[in-house]
Amino acid sequence: MLILILGTNIFQEAFNDGLEPHNILFASYCILMYLLDKWYERPTRRNSMILGALLGFILMIRGSEVVCGTLVVLWGVNSRAGLHSRFFYIRNHLKFYLMALGVALLVFSPQIMHWKIVTGHWVFNNYKMAEGFNLLRPNLIDFFFSFKKGVLIYTPMLIFAIAGLFTKSFRNSRGSWAISAFLIFNTYLISCWLVWWGATSFSSRYFAQSLSLFALPLGFIIKLLSERKWWLQIIFYGIVSIFVFLNLFQSWQFMNGILHGERMTYKYYKAIFLKTEIPDGAWNLLEPDLDLPGSNDFPGKEKFNRRVISYLDFDSLNTLFVKPNLLDSSRSYDGKYSLRLNADNLYSPTLRVPMNELTDKDYVWIGVELYYLPEYDLKENPASLVVHMEIKGNCRSYTKYRALDFETLPYQLNEWNKAEFFYLTPRPFSQHDKLLVYLYNRSSKPVFFDKMKVVVYEPK
Repeated sequence: MLILILGTNIFQEAFNDGLEPHNILFASYCILMYLLDKWYERPTRRNSMILGALLGFILMIRGSEVVCGTLVVLWGVNSRAGLHSRFFYIRNHLKFYLMALGVALLVFSPQIMHWKIVTGHWVFNNYKMAEGFNLLRPNLIDFFFSFKKGVLIYTPMLIFAIAGLFTKSFRNSRGSWAISAFLIFNTYLISCWLVWWGATSFSSRYFAQSLSLFALPLGFIIKLLSERKWWLQIIFYGIVSIFVFLNLFQSWQFMNGILHGERMTYKYYKAIFLKTEIPDGAWNLLEPDLDLPGSNDFPGKEKFNRRVISYLDFDSLNTLFVKPNLLDSSRSYDGKYSLRLNADNLYSPTLRVPMNELTDKDYVWIGVELYYLPEYDLKENPASLVVHMEIKGNCRSYTKYRALDFETLPYQLNEWNKAEFFYLTPRPFSQHDKLLVYLYNRSSKPVFFDKMKVVVYEPK
C-alpha cells in the first residue's frame, strides 16, 4: 500500500484534491475488498448490512461505480468450477444478498429523492448531460501510452501491479477473478469516455480510485520476488524507488504548473523532465489549446501541410450544389456569377465534412478565404461566416461555434473586400463529427460573395 500510494497519482489526488471523490473512493474500495472477504467467509445479517451500507455510500459518491457489483458477484471465484458453483451459492444465500441490496438502496435513497425533486424522474442519467461514451471505439492505446495522459507513462509503478495479475499465486487467490474482471471492465469503460484525457489532473484522475484494486496483485509480485535471489530484489526495489521519486517529483511539477493537466506532448514532457522551472520556449511545445476563442492565434501556414477541401467560384461545377436563385450575374469578383444573400435567402449552402475526412490527427486548423461585396453599411446590415462542429449521439448538437462578423473588419462599400478566417477544430468526440462552414446574412439587405475557399492546415 505504501508503494502504491507514494508511487501513483492517488498521492496527488489525496494531497492536492482532497474534496474530489477519488481518494475517498480509493479508501472505500479497500474497505469493500476487506468486507467482501469477511462476508464470503461468514455471511451474516450484520455483515450484510455493513456491506450494503458501504455499497450505497460508494454509489452515492458516484453512480458510475455501479461496476463494483462485479466485485460483489465474483469475489471468491478463481476457476470455472468456482464460477459455476457461485450461482448455487447465491441461490442458497439469497436473503443475505437481498439484505445488502436493500440497505444499499436505503443509503442511496437521498440521491433518488434529489433526482425526483430536481428532474421529475426517479432515475436520471447525468452522464447524458456530459460528453458520453463511445463503447465501440475505446482509446486503450492512448489511455495507457499517450504522453497526453497515459497511465503507464505517468504512473509506471502500475507495470509491476499489472504483472502481478498474471502470477500463479494471484490467480489462485480469492479475489483474482473479481479484481481482474473489474479492472478489465472499468478500464474499457474509462477508455470509451469521449474525453478520456479530461479532468485537468496528473495522470488519469478517472482511474485513481481503481488503483486500490492493484494492491493485491502488487503484493503478490512483492511476495514472489521475496522468494527469489537477493540481486533481483535489489533491482526491483531500486526501480520502485525511482518510480516513487518520479511520481512525487512529477506530482510537485503538476501542483506548481510545470506539468500540464490536459495538453501534454512528448516534446514538452522531454523539455520539462526533472526540471523545477519551465524552460524558455517550452510552453509552445504543448498541444494547442483546442478551445481558442478566435482566429488571431493561427501559428503560421509554414508549420502545416495545406489542402483545399472546398472551392466555390459560383461559375463552374463547385464543391457544393448552389441553387440558381442564389446566383447573381450583375456582380462578380472574377467570372460571371457571385453568391447573393438577401432577405429571401439568408444562408449559403453548408459544407459538411466528417472529421475522418479532414485528418487522422487530433486537430487541424481550418482556413476560409473569400471575397465579399457590401452595398450597405454592414454595421446596420451585418453578415457572418460561421464555422462549428456538429456532434451526433450526444447531449449537444454542436460545439465550438465561431463566427467572423464582417462588420468588424475594415471594408469598402460597393467594392470587393478580401477576408480570411482561421478555426482550430476542437478535439473530436468521434471521427464522424462534422465540420460545418456556411455564410449567414443577418439582415434583409443583400450581400455578395465570391471565390470562397476552405483549406485544411494539418500539422506536419
